[in-house]
Amino acid sequence: MYPIEAVNGQKTHKLFAYARSNSKLHNKKKQETSVIPWNFSKFLMNAEGKVVRFESTMEDPAKLRGDIEKLLSE
Repeated sequence: MYPIEAVNGQKTHKLFAYARSNSKLHNKKKQETSVIPWNFSKFLMNAEGKVVRFESTMEDPAKLRGDIEKLLSE
């Protein structure tokens, strides 16, 4: 488990920085990236590492099933 500083703080791990800046957390127009709001936020990435979808903690993981199955069949 990562400490909070490794997710949103000054010592953000490269994986989380990449995921945040390549998801709907990043506002290209303003060049601002929001923090990951809470535990259990979900990033769905494809085999090439592209962020396909981001969902907050409130989203039921079962709702990602269709996207996960699609990615697994590619």
